[in-house]
Amino acid sequence: MTIRVLHITGLIMLFSLAAGIQTAADEKGPAPQSDNPSQLTTRAVEQDKPEADKVDLSALVRELRKEGREINPATLDEAKDLFEQMVKAYRSGSLRETCLLTSFRGTRENILSKTDTFTFLFDNRGRVKFDLGDLQITAPGDGRLIVMHSRVPDLYFETKYEGDLSNDVFLDNFDLFPFPEIPLVLAEDPLWEFFMMSPLEIYGSGVKKTEKGSYLLLVLDGPENRIVIRLDPNTRLMKTMLVDFKMAGAGRERYMLFRLQNEYLKGIDPAEFEPDLAGRKRVDDLADLQPPEPEVEEGNADNQGENAAEPEATQSLTGKPLPVFSLPDLDGRIVNSEALKGQVMVLDLWATWCPPCRASLPYLNKAAAQAKEEKLPVQFFAVNVWENAENNEARTKLVRDFWEKNDYKVTVLLDHENKLAGSLKVPGIPFTVIVRPDGIIHTIHVGADLGHKERIVPDLLNDVREALQEAQKAQEPAEGS
Repeated sequence: MTIRVLHITGLIMLFSLAAGIQTAADEKGPAPQSDNPSQLTTRAVEQDKPEADKVDLSALVRELRKEGREINPATLDEAKDLFEQMVKAYRSGSLRETCLLTSFRGTRENILSKTDTFTFLFDNRGRVKFDLGDLQITAPGDGRLIVMHSRVPDLYFETKYEGDLSNDVFLDNFDLFPFPEIPLVLAEDPLWEFFMMSPLEIYGSGVKKTEKGSYLLLVLDGPENRIVIRLDPNTRLMKTMLVDFKMAGAGRERYMLFRLQNEYLKGIDPAEFEPDLAGRKRVDDLADLQPPEPEVEEGNADNQGENAAEPEATQSLTGKPLPVFSLPDLDGRIVNSEALKGQVMVLDLWATWCPPCRASLPYLNKAAAQAKEEKLPVQFFAVNVWENAENNEARTKLVRDFWEKNDYKVTVLLDHENKLAGSLKVPGIPFTVIVRPDGIIHTIHVGADLGHKERIVPDLLNDVREALQEAQKAQEPAEGS
């Protein structure tokens, strides 16, 4: 019985590649990167630099939570307008933004945090450059995407892309969901992609006055998390953002704090978007840029950050009975988990708005087809959860249209009330559960290992075979008694 956290999902993939990240058990992080790039011309606007060492982060989080609770939902129309103003501000010219991202996890009595610094450079010609620790991603605006890693100095990855650079490229392939700059600058639907893996609705807005000045508040809300944003009243650019995860688990805390320094630029030298590839060989597989993982001393697992601890709430489920469920399929037929005992179940929890879910579903479909060819006693189900539509009828239509468009054959189950997701304490999707024939949870996968696509189907089928073997072993003592 195992639980695997796949290192290509969201921050997990990013932190795995961007290996230059610093970890801190206290709430101090590295100072922001220097804001004196040689190729940048005079700036027009500059906000105060977020100084990590001088900020009481716990107090700041409490303030933001309080402000989020106090927002009046009656301000929805003003909030929608403010969101549009924010999008327009990020797209109105060349922009450079430095982000101090602090992620928190743990119990209320013992919070661990780590702070990382990232830099984003955009212009209004569709050119982008991200410095993410050791990882640099550049789109020069000519259809190329170039990735380099400082710890793999002899290689670089390059590919061509078409379509929505935000959704089709960055979210589907890199899962850079924590960075709101990507949808704000690039997405066709910025709200839909604002915080990947979580459907959001605009909730309310307001104005906050302090001794140091005033700022605008914008609150977004969804089933998984609430986002509280402070905006500069003059530029409409973000200054601070708190992402508060609602489903961290009983007695647990999980949230992310963004502190931002942004500056409009009067001009950017095009050379900024042409990385120096001298001495590097091109590779066609992004996985080739994965640096060797550092060895971790025994007993020091707590210092591994998100990879080691995510998600604690699900670890207690392996080896336990699957929560009983009865869910309808797309035709209204009820599927009951108790009636499925005697064969392995694969439950893949997903949503239409989730890019890694969409990217991984073809592999679920292939695994189901191959299992059928091998005559394995297994049932595959794609369980739709957290769908972003106004009512159950609209959710069903949204899912049906998506499924038929892609010609998937796996049976869809509709968890409109998110009861199964709640019973499983799902921290994020895709979330895949492999259940033994005796109803015991064998394996849980959180995320989609899109960096090793060739292994997804074989690994999933191996899990099915292992689940069969484990169930047989569990029966042997009883048969011999």
